[in-house]
Amino acid sequence: MSDTGDPLTLDHIRETSERLRLALPLRTIIAFLAAESLADFVLQNLIAAWVARQFPGARATAVFRSDQLGRDVVFACNPWIEGSFTADSEGGITMPLDWFDVGADAPVPCPDPEWKKRDLARPDLALLPGMLSVDASRLDGLAENPPLFRLPYDQAPGWASRLVAEGLDRETWFACIDAGLTTGNVAPLIRHIVDVQGGKAVLLGQEIPPSLTKLDGVLALEAGAGNVEMMATAVSLARYVVAGDRLVLSLASAFGTPCAAVDIIAFENCLWNRGDVAMSKVLHFADGRRLGTRDAYEKGMLTGTLSDNAVAEDRSIEEIKAVADDAFGRTGGCQGWRKPRYPDPVVKSSGLAFPFPRRDAPLVTFWD
Repeated sequence: MSDTGDPLTLDHIRETSERLRLALPLRTIIAFLAAESLADFVLQNLIAAWVARQFPGARATAVFRSDQLGRDVVFACNPWIEGSFTADSEGGITMPLDWFDVGADAPVPCPDPEWKKRDLARPDLALLPGMLSVDASRLDGLAENPPLFRLPYDQAPGWASRLVAEGLDRETWFACIDAGLTTGNVAPLIRHIVDVQGGKAVLLGQEIPPSLTKLDGVLALEAGAGNVEMMATAVSLARYVVAGDRLVLSLASAFGTPCAAVDIIAFENCLWNRGDVAMSKVLHFADGRRLGTRDAYEKGMLTGTLSDNAVAEDRSIEEIKAVADDAFGRTGGCQGWRKPRYPDPVVKSSGLAFPFPRRDAPLVTFWD
């Protein structure tokens, strides 16, 4: 027999194997969620969901520590990740990444029978915490059709009934307000929502002052490990959200609830959906410069830390009322509890690039 082709080498076999692997449909995704804060955990769930939605038919599994910070609640609200592999905050969980090398010649086969039993020993894609810790507002394609959270079907009725038991009427709309907004602005904002707009106000925060909880038309939900499901339920059903706290804002954005970030000095991963509003504190400088939200963002100054020569001025209650009126106007069809939004279908991805493609600017509205 004559030799009409190139000699068969180990490199050739590996290259051919890799081409064949890439031609197969992506079936198994593992997302390693290792966030320090609950707000970051919301973000990592969102990015993992955004990736998983691009591969219809693939099964996505999250690996994370379950603790008292409400991570189980957040994960239960993410319908795009089907399975989970968890350890409690005191227990150990071993996740050597060499087990999940997706190359044709993985260096260490997964020896753990639990991973094999769940058919996770050879995933097609492993998403690491660093890959999931990106600015959602700058991801190209996410804000146009975000993967929305939903209250879990088996628990949503019970969680909602707790709001009814606290005095909320399903036929009356309400707005969620961050009780940690600038002192002196919260009570007038509540009165504006209740007396002028005609709704109710749900206050979210830690150690909410009794002077606010006694106002007519107010329900106070203090933050805490046992109250995360109540916060998620209220945010998901609210007509709109006005807040400065990143956890409240990230939950609102994840559920697709119209929201406004007000009096912030850090923008990243507060909100990302088209049409939502960001209004920073006004930055003043010794040379007389005054920067509003867009200018401060474009100059990279909304990072959470002020430069030495910058002074942050709180927004007035009239400015915050104007933002609330904008949210009220954008949600005219909501006369009771907000109905869940459902994202549009996605076109199956032909591939995924790392780092993820970025847009030039967020699609949110910078308010000045």
